[in-house]
Amino acid sequence: MVADRGEDHPDISRPVRGLAHAALLQGELERAEQLARRAVALCNRRGSTYIGARARLVLARVLLAAGSVHDALRVVDEACERFLRTVGDRHVRIADCDALRARLHLLNGDVDEAVRAATRCEQLRAEMLYEDHWEVLEARLLRLRATVAEGADAAALVEVDDELRTIEEDAAARLGVDHALTLRAAAARVECAAAAGNVELRGELEPRLERLRDSRRRRVREPR
Repeated sequence: MVADRGEDHPDISRPVRGLAHAALLQGELERAEQLARRAVALCNRRGSTYIGARARLVLARVLLAAGSVHDALRVVDEACERFLRTVGDRHVRIADCDALRARLHLLNGDVDEAVRAATRCEQLRAEMLYEDHWEVLEARLLRLRATVAEGADAAALVEVDDELRTIEEDAAARLGVDHALTLRAAAARVECAAAAGNVELRGELEPRLERLRDSRRRRVREPR
């Protein structure tokens, strides 16, 4: 591709974006950010709006992993504005933006914004994808995490934990016991138990979560 189109052609952004995502999965955040910013810059040079939006989503995910919440939110907004101009507001990429917004707002303590973003994401993905698609599960998980953060009462939190357990089991069965979504569901169950003041359940869930995280860390670092 480089030989055919040149090293600064916007289409080179696609494989660079893929390399950034791979580095993110490996936990190589500095390299992932360098690659993601390179992918964005390639698109900026030629004004490739949609490809540039995809690159910005990857950069936002890297910034999220690095804890740069404010910068990540800004990049997500930039990506969403480009998606709106190219594919409109009824598209899975818009839902992707809202999924990231929900996670970032939760980290930032903006619970109301997190609820709105998670609800939009779930509704759009439910319309655009099949019912048990893993991205619908992810959106449902985000909404439930926002419910926990809102300060639901004890009875509601019991129901939330039942739903979270179902999501974790579904994710484990279809994606793997140490898949990122499975781990986020397991972590959400710990959050829910803490919010409910259920010390016994939290004591059971936290060590299991750490075992799953250790398993994932070992697996993603294994040489291919």
